[in-house]
Amino acid sequence: SPGEGKDDSLTDTEEIGPIVMAAAMVCLGDCWPRKHSLPRSYKTMTECAGWLIGQINEKQTGQPWNVRVAALGALRALLRSVYLDQNTRAPALTPEDARRATQAAVAGLDDLKYSAVRKAALEAVVEMGERGVAFARLVDGVSWEAVVKSVNGLLKDRDPGVLRLAEKALKALEDTLEEVTGMDVDKPTDKSAGGGGDLYL
Repeated sequence: SPGEGKDDSLTDTEEIGPIVMAAAMVCLGDCWPRKHSLPRSYKTMTECAGWLIGQINEKQTGQPWNVRVAALGALRALLRSVYLDQNTRAPALTPEDARRATQAAVAGLDDLKYSAVRKAALEAVVEMGERGVAFARLVDGVSWEAVVKSVNGLLKDRDPGVLRLAEKALKALEDTLEEVTGMDVDKPTDKSAGGGGDLYL
């Protein structure tokens, strides 16, 4: 199954070109099982989710903007439907998978050059928030603080589309993170005052 070794990595962008690589990432997102395919697709999700998130994460470093956008789009597709309930079986994501998903999103949120990358990352964060407690409880508090800090920073973005998505992302995260971590996404955490993070508006 995917994810068993380094040989499973997608071919390097320099060998096949960024257009083909971006198309491959789009295809992976389009091929990811949808919710209506459960429970039949549960095995596929558990076997492939970690591998796909690993590919998405890798594509956030040293890759052209269109590859990064396509990879973040695949992350959004995965987050939208991946099995997370714990009522009848284990979530298809491990805590490490979930942490790497937030890591990929933060890399996109912090892109200073391309608003398309920031928008794609924000759309993925919106999905994280909309999956609610089921996803949030898989992620450690430090990782969530990094996400919220980066989203808050985009409230000052010059691109109106980025700004709107940043507001939507914070709204999606607000109730869930307060319930799971006690974090108030609307207020900075002052380490000097004993807080546990470094959030800002």
